Amino acid sequence: MTKSDERRSSAGVGRSKRRRLPVWVTVVLVLIPCLLLGALIWGGSRMSMDEPESVAPIPTDEQIRTLIANAFTALGAGDYGTFDALQCRENRSAETPSPDAPGVEALRGVKLDNVDGITVNGDTATAVTHHHVDSAPDKPLSETVALRMEDGHWTLC
Repeated sequence: MTKSDERRSSAGVGRSKRRRLPVWVTVVLVLIPCLLLGALIWGGSRMSMDEPESVAPIPTDEQIRTLIANAFTALGAGDYGTFDALQCRENRSAETPSPDAPGVEALRGVKLDNVDGITVNGDTATAVTHHHVDSAPDKPLSETVALRMEDGHWTLC
């Protein structure tokens, strides 16, 4: 045996013979996970870029009930500026009534019990309010209230 043969045989001692994978197998094994990872990242980022989920519009009946409740709360508290802002343009006061104006004190203790009988006809509606005054809680009152849609909001009219 020559020295070059010895070197070759001793270099191979303790090593197992490894077969190299074909290039196409290596490409597939590297490329597929990269493509999957890229798709997950791109898909996840696309979800965050999409429009936010739309919020369901508030039903008309609920909008009207809320408006009337806010109006009664303002009246009961003597907040006539807020009450006036909830009215349609043609019914708004040129100035906020003074607390000494006739009838103002009677409205201060008004409390809403219920709203029903809501009827909507395009941009107009009516609703029946059931309420009482603090000074006479055992005497329920009812009133039909007219409403109008102005600038995308219901108003008392």
